[in-house]
Amino acid sequence: MAIYDNGLMTKEIILNSCKKLFYEKGYVETTFSDISKDAGVNQGSIYYHFKKKNHIAGIIYNDFLVQNKNFIYDLIGDKYGLQICTAVEIRNYWKLFLNDEKAKRFYYEIAKDRIVVESFKETGEEFFKLHKKQYNLDIDDELLKLINMSTSAIETESIIGYIDGYIRMSIEEICDFEIRSIYEFMNVSYKRIEEILRTSREIYSKLNIRMNKYFELTLAENDGIPT
Repeated sequence: MAIYDNGLMTKEIILNSCKKLFYEKGYVETTFSDISKDAGVNQGSIYYHFKKKNHIAGIIYNDFLVQNKNFIYDLIGDKYGLQICTAVEIRNYWKLFLNDEKAKRFYYEIAKDRIVVESFKETGEEFFKLHKKQYNLDIDDELLKLINMSTSAIETESIIGYIDGYIRMSIEEICDFEIRSIYEFMNVSYKRIEEILRTSREIYSKLNIRMNKYFELTLAENDGIPT
């Protein structure tokens, strides 16, 4: 039986229930009633903390992006720079979302609802600021915002097109396109972009990262970390 939020029922409990339900049942089909029953909280508590279901989905999506970034950096960040790490993150992101049918459904549904683009505004802007600072890129803040939204739109429509069967390329080919687009927008040289693509492919081919249930990342046992 659902109970009223008494301080013990936290946002984290609600989010964990939503991760489970969005993964197992799908974002579209999950209702506030489902969340209330699974989390053991009154629906009013959910509305109080999150207002709308798309807000919850945006948080879960952004949490995954941060987790993915930190996971890759912890594995290879001491050896490779930000540009390479970012390319490996993108490859991992695509593989994990598109090779898991339930995760793919979640991404597809939130992408169609524009949650991906809207959620990535702030996260993506911080991502590009990191590159701007580390590589002394001559990009003003307004152009940076435009680059951020443009690359987010490219990624979203590419994944929707891939899932719908409109884009008939391999996942790796689409990853290469996205990585190349991002660095072309940032005026990185052609030679360096090709180096980033080649090196990130080599590194990722040696990794075996898994997505456990509910969008949690783990490294497969006995996996070799590239040296």
